[in-house]
Amino acid sequence: MPARFTFRLDTLLRVRELRERERERAVAQVRAEIARLDAWCAQTQAEVEARQADIRSASADGTIDPRELARLRAWIGHLRGSLAARGAERTALLAQAEARLAEWRDARRDRRVIEKMRKARLAQHLRDQAARDQAQDDELAQQLHAMRSDRAHSDRSAAS
Repeated sequence: MPARFTFRLDTLLRVRELRERERERAVAQVRAEIARLDAWCAQTQAEVEARQADIRSASADGTIDPRELARLRAWIGHLRGSLAARGAERTALLAQAEARLAEWRDARRDRRVIEKMRKARLAQHLRDQAARDQAQDDELAQQLHAMRSDRAHSDRSAAS
């Protein structure tokens, strides 16, 4: 019966795998937040462009009320201010994403180190097992040879 392979650092490997998955989830969360922010900014930018088009069309017709014009310009100013604030938030999120990505890379490297150790130990275990199997086969072959030699010797002695 071949010896079963056991790796003493299996628990550590599982912990490192969990840590890597946690770091990967953290990166995904920040990226999702950036994507949400980008979608919001695109929507806001479309709103700004629509209000500007409203102002242009009303100005071209000469039917714009000055109070409505002031209200639309104030609204566009508010939206642009929001876009600027979200731009700063996006910059901070990008920096956070880079930091989280670096943490994930470190966690992945740490897991790979243990995995490589495991693979090396498994390969050594398999080589050792093959050597033991070969030694058993050799011993069995020697015993069979010795039994045949004894039988042949006893057959020659009986024949003489």
